[in-house]
Amino acid sequence: MFGICGDIEPTGTNHLILYKIEPENIHKRIVVATISTGKVPVYEHSFGFNEEYATIFQHPVSFDMTKQILGYPLIDCMTYDNEKNTILHVVKLEDGSVETIDSGFPFQMMHTGNQYVKDNKLIVDASTYTCSQEKLFATLTFDNMKKQSDMLEQGGGSWTRFEIDLTEKTVNHFDLIEKEFGGLELPAFNHLMRGQETCFTYLTAFWR
Repeated sequence: MFGICGDIEPTGTNHLILYKIEPENIHKRIVVATISTGKVPVYEHSFGFNEEYATIFQHPVSFDMTKQILGYPLIDCMTYDNEKNTILHVVKLEDGSVETIDSGFPFQMMHTGNQYVKDNKLIVDASTYTCSQEKLFATLTFDNMKKQSDMLEQGGGSWTRFEIDLTEKTVNHFDLIEKEFGGLELPAFNHLMRGQETCFTYLTAFWR
């Protein structure tokens, strides 16, 4: 099993750490890769995965640690910098090496679907939200959920495919389904086909 967590050192340097857990000792985390995020403690929710690679999306979403210490609600502690693009970190699981690629635009990614390699390109499908939705999670507060007419504009996301060229170290992206169909979330697919090209992904559409 693989997981990801954040690390804040006394010097103020922050990292994302990809780790694995082996069945011989489920209490031990074995570090696969450590990725520096500078002075910013970034938010992570999910990552792409197959037998060869993990794809980590570093969004321009971070935490205001002072507000967290003072006990502010978590939503109010999250900050969004739409001047920064989302960064993709492709981790080779065999040796922990990392290739870092600029996506070219700012967005938030919540959940990934299948991930596989085809023609030396790493294909990752994911639910994405644009930079205009500065407080993405705030759409789920009771006050905002009562405003049904605003939910699509505030919370609508696209189902996006990322094609990462493993040779050129570049990424292209395009929407498979756009947000006019509502917030597209909670992807499910046949996990026996993980890492192989698949035809079907099942999504839940919110606020259509």
